[in-house]
Amino acid sequence: MTERTNGGSPLTEALERLFAEAGRREDALLQAVAAYEEAEEARARLRELEEENRRLKELLVKARNTAAARASESMSTRLREALRE
Repeated sequence: MTERTNGGSPLTEALERLFAEAGRREDALLQAVAAYEEAEEARARLRELEEENRRLKELLVKARNTAAARASESMSTRLREALRE
């Protein structure tokens, strides 16, 4: 793994400082922290997409209801009566 010098998360930066003070480096731990942070970002994005999906489903239901209402309004009285029977 290449050494990070900027743009790291606070946790990664703290680990880097601790490693520098200890005079050693554990790349496996840094990789695990990076993987965890990437997974957190993916979970956050998934939550956003699920919320957007829910909102779009609600919008679709409203649009379908509106279209159905318009279609029933435009039917003739005879057709409505025939459908009821």
